Amino acid sequence: MANRLTGRVLAILAVGSFALPVMVTGCAAKQVVLTAVEVPVAPPPPPAPEPPAPPAPPEKIVLPGELEFENNSPYIKQTPETLDLLAQLAEILRKNTRITKLRIEGHTDNVGTAKHNQWLSQERAEAVARWLAKHDIDPARIVTVGLGDTRPLVDNSTGEHRRMNRRTEFHVQELDGEPMEEDSAAAVPVAERD
Repeated sequence: MANRLTGRVLAILAVGSFALPVMVTGCAAKQVVLTAVEVPVAPPPPPAPEPPAPPAPPEKIVLPGELEFENNSPYIKQTPETLDLLAQLAEILRKNTRITKLRIEGHTDNVGTAKHNQWLSQERAEAVARWLAKHDIDPARIVTVGLGDTRPLVDNSTGEHRRMNRRTEFHVQELDGEPMEEDSAAAVPVAERD
């Protein structure tokens, strides 16, 4: 058996962490030269992207309906639809603490005197502010302004148009304590009223 092995020698050549079999044949040993080959390493995966910043609240909050008040009165109608809209507004304010001031604007049509419409629109805005305060919204975050019939959406020529002009709007006045928009309307902070 020894004679058979003299012609062939199997050797194991260790290179780094790899073991390579090398066959040596014949009587004279042959020199085998192995060269190290650089194996490309895949680059590390890119870092995970930063989560997107939460979207900024809109400058105006639009509810899916209109608040209703008693006829020619500042009292909120206690209908399920109106109460649901008020609850939605309160929830928006709870979830969006970046809204540091919300301006509630009351608007009327042009029926009646300008003085009465101014009073009515202010009282309606304040009624909404009181409702929010009773439902755990900090009154310091709310300002109210009554604009009467000074900013109609459409002309007051028809009953439908007058209905559209009787509305309550919700504007983000401050975001993180910074003013969002300039407005000439004189807003009354709720916290400063009795």
